[in-house]
Formats: sequence, C-alpha cells, structure tokens
Amino acid sequence: MNMQPHTIEAWVVATLLGLPGAVRRTFRGGERMLSAAELGVTQVLIERGGAILRSATGTGASAALFGPGCSLGGSYVVEEACEPCLVAIVPTAAILVPFAVYCERLRLNDRLSEWATRTRAIQSGRLLRQLGIRSERDPLRRLASTIEMLATAVGEPCRLARGHILAVPQRDLAFLAGLTRQTVNRELQRLRRSRLLHLERRIVCVLDAGRLTLVARGGPLPPERPLTHCRLLHPADAFDCIADKREA
Repeated sequence: MNMQPHTIEAWVVATLLGLPGAVRRTFRGGERMLSAAELGVTQVLIERGGAILRSATGTGASAALFGPGCSLGGSYVVEEACEPCLVAIVPTAAILVPFAVYCERLRLNDRLSEWATRTRAIQSGRLLRQLGIRSERDPLRRLASTIEMLATAVGEPCRLARGHILAVPQRDLAFLAGLTRQTVNRELQRLRRSRLLHLERRIVCVLDAGRLTLVARGGPLPPERPLTHCRLLHPADAFDCIADKREA
C-alpha cells in the first residue's frame, strides 16, 4: 500500500504561514490537536508526523489517517465525519490557518488552489484505500494492513530489524482498523508470536515489513518464535533481534 508522504513544497509552507492568523504548532503523540468546533473553522497542514481524525457516527467509532503533506479542515471535516476530533498519533508539527482566510486565499491564488486540488485528490485515494482495509473480513489481514499503512506513513525505521517502530496505542490501531480493542490485542499477539512484531508499552515494532505485507495479502503466518527482548529499546540487554533471527 502506497502511503508514502508526498512532498510539501517550500512555497506552500511560506504562503500559508504568511496568511493572517496562521501559526505553526507542535503536538505530542496522543495529544488532541483540534476539537470538532475548532476543526470547523481551521485548515490544517500536516508538516511532520501524522494525525488521525476520530469520528463518532451512527454506526460507531472510526478514524482516518493523515500523514505529512495532508491538509484538512473546515467544510471537508464537516462533510466527512460527525463529531470529529483530530489527534496527533505521533509527535507532529502542523500549520493552522483560519478556514475563512484560507478559502479567500484559494480564491485569489490560482497556484495555491491547484495545489489544494491535487492534495485533496491524493488524500481521497488514500482514504479509499483505508476504507478498503476496513472492508477486509479477516481481522488478522485487516490489522496487518493497518500496521503496514501506519509504518509507511508515520513509522521510524528500525536500526536493527527490517521494519519500523510505531509509538501507537492499541486504541488508535482499533480505531483505524475498525476492530475492537480485544480483537486487536488478540491479533497483535498472533503477529508477535510469529516474530513479525515486537510489542512494548505503547510501542509496536515491525520486525519484518516484507513478511507482514505477505500476511496482509493473505499469506500464512510464519512459525511461532516470539522475540522476548529488543536491544534497541533496552540497550542494556545482551539480546540482539537480528542475531537471534539468524540463529533461529
């Protein structure tokens, strides 16, 4: 799944920061960025990190992922979600612009308007792919696809394993995958026992991105041989996950 962040051109950042009322803010992972009321009057450009738009609808709770280069706010949010809340899923930097000011500049600046149209088209394609993940009936494949998407969009490359580190709580995984937290925990443990993931408190380490992708596409789980320690997260431990893979 192609969820690589698209490049934010410097002129876009400069233009938005030059608008009246525009500010650049940073947010901790898990911190609420904007409430439903604030989202209705604000345009947000994600510069670094990523955020999820949590929403409560008549069919339950759900979430959509917005990574670097994504822009949302105002009428876009009102149309797409009921009672939304934007939350930083990892440490995130964003530009916040009053929505009315943003719309007026789009009307006067053709170049910015073209950029906004391209950005929304890219995001629409990504949101459709996220809906495709949520339509998968097998919870293991659905969760593996969700983790793969997150790792590509907001994960940090691991220096020891062939994967990424995600500082993402299970609650947000459940929101994004459209699964209960109990189901997410059960399927995470299956992936952990097959050594595709290593789990710590609020940390998911993807140990083998290639094999995780195969599972997301319907492939079988590897034999169970869980990783018990992570040298990167616990440097004092004499256990090296890469060495252990080669020995197994």
